[in-house]
Amino acid sequence: MPGGVFLCTKMLVIRLCAWYTSFATQTEYSSLMRCSLSRQKCISNSASVREKRFVSQQTETAFFVRSSGCALFILLEVERMKRAISLILAVLLVLAACGVAYADDDVCACGLDCTCAETAEKPSAQVVPSSYTGVWNVKAFLDEFDLPTGDYYVVNDDGFDSTYTSSNGYEDDDYFAYITYEQNDIGNTGSFYIRLYNWWYGSDIFDDGWCSITVVDNDGDKINIEGVQNEGSNRLLISDDSSEALFSVLEEGGDVRILITEQGNGDQYLIVIEDATGFTNAVAAMKNE
Repeated sequence: MPGGVFLCTKMLVIRLCAWYTSFATQTEYSSLMRCSLSRQKCISNSASVREKRFVSQQTETAFFVRSSGCALFILLEVERMKRAISLILAVLLVLAACGVAYADDDVCACGLDCTCAETAEKPSAQVVPSSYTGVWNVKAFLDEFDLPTGDYYVVNDDGFDSTYTSSNGYEDDDYFAYITYEQNDIGNTGSFYIRLYNWWYGSDIFDDGWCSITVVDNDGDKINIEGVQNEGSNRLLISDDSSEALFSVLEEGGDVRILITEQGNGDQYLIVIEDATGFTNAVAAMKNE
């Protein structure tokens, strides 16, 4: 409540108190002028001036005392009301602030654990900017003069971690792999190639012949494809039908695992792609070059 309202309230109450005290004093003064039943006396109109002054002084003193006491009482009550109202307003402000904070928390946490998450519409898939290519990059083929030929391909920037496991149980995790995607004129999907490297002695190749390949997509679903290591080549070629299936898996992004098994000796290579997101954007960028 503003201070001006309290001041007006004080003045009004003081005036009412003064009026009431004046009225009571006049009544008492009239009773003094009447006959006193206890003393059987009466203050007549011929009373001395000294007695009248004495009575008047008593009256003024009583008026002052009663007015002061009433005003002091009213002031104390008003101050007490001010403190009570101030406390109530403070409590209301705190509650209002808590209510706003709670509502803000709901808005900020919506889609996680708050109540509005039940009605909020969640995106069905992660929105990836068209410029994001993730681990993939577009590179140009070079001629014998190290000049661009005008043809391009998509390949991972850094080698994917790979583990070699022999048919007799020997393991070696010093391998990494590069997966190359090239556009061709056969069908709507290009061709995939996989090339292996070893940290110690460089490029490695699969045994000549066919390899069976199992791919696990981001949802944990498995698909079986195949590839071939042609004689004299340094990379494994994924067949056309298998390339379409692998393209679909990489297009979805996320975690992808590729297990290659050589049919001749049973040796295996496990390639781990922690996040394939951005592959589709890289292919689109390749086509626009």
